[in-house]
Amino acid sequence: MPPDQHVNGELTVGENIADLSEVTVALRSYRLSLGDRQLPVLDGFTGEQRFFLGCAQVWRAKVRDEKVRSRLLQDPHSPVEFRVNGVVSNLPEYYTAFDVKESDKLFRPPTNASESGEPTHGPGSLRAAVLRRCEGFVEGTDLGLVRPAGRQCCVEGAQFFDDSG
Repeated sequence: MPPDQHVNGELTVGENIADLSEVTVALRSYRLSLGDRQLPVLDGFTGEQRFFLGCAQVWRAKVRDEKVRSRLLQDPHSPVEFRVNGVVSNLPEYYTAFDVKESDKLFRPPTNASESGEPTHGPGSLRAAVLRRCEGFVEGTDLGLVRPAGRQCCVEGAQFFDDSG
């Protein structure tokens, strides 16, 4: 992204929440699909680390600065580096999987604990809100993700609807 450009958070907030929700639901589904099984370490990466690497690889892209400038003005999606780094910096599971420390680039310290004791910033804060609103959205089966018919999940204006017909 060009250094003189910035993301318009008001334009992208809905999609940012959707990106976080998608990875949160996918991670929960991944864990449910494993049951009690532990996946082996492959090429030095645990199963959960490979999950996060797969999520990041989906967004690999090379975009010209002119296109980025244009998208920043009208696209409700954040640039790809924020669709990855913004999501994982809000997931405590990522911090655990990669042993993220305060000195690491993606570390976000929790601040201002809410009444429930959950952080309002840093890993887990936005994710906690997503999970509270989406409780029951993922059902445990060997197939992973299940969206019960008619189930709706709303988070700060973002909505996920059952699209099974």
